[in-house]
Amino acid sequence: MTRNEVYDIMSREGIYARKYFYPLTSDQECFGLAYMNNDLPVARELARQILCLPIYEGLNEVDIRWILDLISGGE
Repeated sequence: MTRNEVYDIMSREGIYARKYFYPLTSDQECFGLAYMNNDLPVARELARQILCLPIYEGLNEVDIRWILDLISGGE
């Protein structure tokens, strides 16, 4: 599955995941178009792939297993 497919599945299930480094810092509005044309192929590819899964102190083993099952396609 792609990062976005995993994100959508988790979102439908009410699981909060984050697309880290997306969009790239260099592409943020506050910089205008100053860096938009920079050649950053590795950074751009990683920004399209990274997903931060839930991680917090109260995350219990049952929920971890449920999340892992969703990601592995065992919906």
